[in-house]
Amino acid sequence: MREKLLFAGWIGCFCLLFFIGIVSSEYTARYCIGQYQAVVGNLYKESPKAAKKLLYTTFSGKRDEKAKQIGIKAAKEAGFTEEAFVICYHQLFPNPAWFAFFGTAFLAACFFGMLVWKYRMEETQRAVRLKKRLLGYENGAAFFAGKKEGKAWLSLEYYLWKLIDTKNRQQEYFMKRQEQMQMFMENIAHQIKTPLACILLNLELLQDKLKKLPAEKPEVEIKDGSRDVFHLIMDSAGQGERIQKLLLQLLNLARLEAGKIHFQMEQVSLEELLFEICAAFPEGTVQVLEEERKGEEWIWGDRRWLFEAVFNLVDNSVKYAADEPVEVQVTILQENIRITVRDFGKGLSETEIQKIFERYYMGETTDGFRTGIGLNLSKYVIEGHHGKLWASNVQGGGTSMEISLPKFFWKEKMAL
Repeated sequence: MREKLLFAGWIGCFCLLFFIGIVSSEYTARYCIGQYQAVVGNLYKESPKAAKKLLYTTFSGKRDEKAKQIGIKAAKEAGFTEEAFVICYHQLFPNPAWFAFFGTAFLAACFFGMLVWKYRMEETQRAVRLKKRLLGYENGAAFFAGKKEGKAWLSLEYYLWKLIDTKNRQQEYFMKRQEQMQMFMENIAHQIKTPLACILLNLELLQDKLKKLPAEKPEVEIKDGSRDVFHLIMDSAGQGERIQKLLLQLLNLARLEAGKIHFQMEQVSLEELLFEICAAFPEGTVQVLEEERKGEEWIWGDRRWLFEAVFNLVDNSVKYAADEPVEVQVTILQENIRITVRDFGKGLSETEIQKIFERYYMGETTDGFRTGIGLNLSKYVIEGHHGKLWASNVQGGGTSMEISLPKFFWKEKMAL
């Protein structure tokens, strides 16, 4: 589009200059002819022969040196100066050499401009073709066509295109595979969630019925011979709840990655959030370390998802806390709030610290039911709230997981 406008501009300038030249030439000719004819009229009184000769040159438009000399002589006899006659003569009959020079220069400038425009057009088209090749919109036949035209430099371009095309195809393949995996995870979670909920409901109904039976419950013969039906149902229900929690985490993670979940931002009380999380664990398992604060601290975020993120961190620490309670400490900084979850277990290796928040990473020493989903989900949620999450070993034993979230400023929110 830009090149077309440039070409149109060149044509417009050429037409404008041509029009100005014609108009100025016509005006000059008419004005000078009138002046020249006035001189001829005055000369006719003194020398009719000279006047006729000059009159012929006036209307024929031809330069005549003899007529010019006669005109100069007659002009002097009539009282005119030689310079006045020469000026009038040259205005009527300009020197063709100057016309040729300026005309040639103008045409050369136009020709040079057209060459520059054509070169830029070719370079632009070549860049567009190269871009299309590199993006994979054309096939390798362009290379062989270029070879036939004698453009050997296209060989490097072709191999570069092949390399980038292969890379783009691989990236596209992996993106499609990732989308398929996300869809598979979401679909399988949906498919399993409903029958699992029915199983858990049936187990709950069985528990209620067994509670109403007499104290003497029938024993069930199993390998160790030490568990009855009631305990078996309770254990099955517990395992089912763990599976249900895992499916929910998978479903939430797939939705977060697909962008189907939008955080409902609001002001969240940090004190209430930590109290609810601690209440979800047995008493004495989690301990919140109080810090002297001027008032209640607030976080700007989605309460439900923040609960999920911090809960996963505390739950992970509780599993490896040995006999010591997990400590949750809040540190108020100038613009951020830092939540530290520390356990007093064996700690983590350097490899585990680097990979602990990666999906499906289960660590070097883990139990059989750890999936590596919960911490990855927490990372997604915290980063979605413009925060940071990291882990480190604590001197003296144990692991520390820290969350940094932006503070909620009342003045800024009121200004909005």
